[in-house]
Amino acid sequence: YDISNLQGRWNVGAMVVFQGGRPVPRQYRKFRVRSVSGADDYASLREIVRRRFTGRLARSSPRPDLMLIDGGIGQLNAVCEALAALGIEDIPVASLAKKEELLFRPGWREPVRLEPSSPALRVLQQVRDEAHRAAIGYYRRLHRADLRNDPLLQIPGIGPKTAATLRRAFGTLENLRRAAPEELVKLLGPARGRKVFRWLQSQARPQSPPTDETS
Repeated sequence: YDISNLQGRWNVGAMVVFQGGRPVPRQYRKFRVRSVSGADDYASLREIVRRRFTGRLARSSPRPDLMLIDGGIGQLNAVCEALAALGIEDIPVASLAKKEELLFRPGWREPVRLEPSSPALRVLQQVRDEAHRAAIGYYRRLHRADLRNDPLLQIPGIGPKTAATLRRAFGTLENLRRAAPEELVKLLGPARGRKVFRWLQSQARPQSPPTDETS
C-alpha cells in the first residue's frame, strides 16, 4: 500500500498484489481518499485499509499472507490501528522505509536492515516500488483531470504553473476574486498580475439582461 498527494490535494492510495513474487494487476485497487483533508498519510492509510477489509472489496479480494506498507514506523502503526479496529489480528504487516531500506514489524524494538544483495529485499523493494508507481500514476491522472476543469486555465496566457501559484497563495477562487491588483502584481509580475485582475473583474461583472424583442 502507498499514499500519494501534493500538499494535501488529490489524496489517493493504491494497493498492489503479488503472488509467487510476480505482480497480479487484475487485483490492484486504487482509492480516492474521502475522509481526510490535508496531507495526513496516517489517516489516509487507515481509511484505505478499512475500505479494503469491509464491504464488497473484502468479499472479492483474497486475504493476503503479508501486508507491506511503503513507509516507516508511523505508517506501520496506522495500518495496525486500522486492522485492530476491524478485529483483524492474523495478517502479518510490515513496512519498508525507502531512504535506508529499513524493515519494520510490530513488536520489534529495532528495524532490520537486510543485506543489499538479499533476494528477500529485492522482492520487498519490487512490491513497494510498484505500489508507489500505481499511487503516483493515479494521482497524476486525477491531477490532469482537475487541471482541465480549472477555471483559472481559462485566463489567456495562464498555464498550470501560474494557476497552481495562485491557488497556493489564495486557496479558493473566491479569495482570489477579492485580491487587490497590487497583490496579484507582486505575486505574478506587472503583466500577468494585471491580466489576471482584469479577467477576474470581467467574470464578476453582472451580465445585462437580454432584451425581449417580441414585446
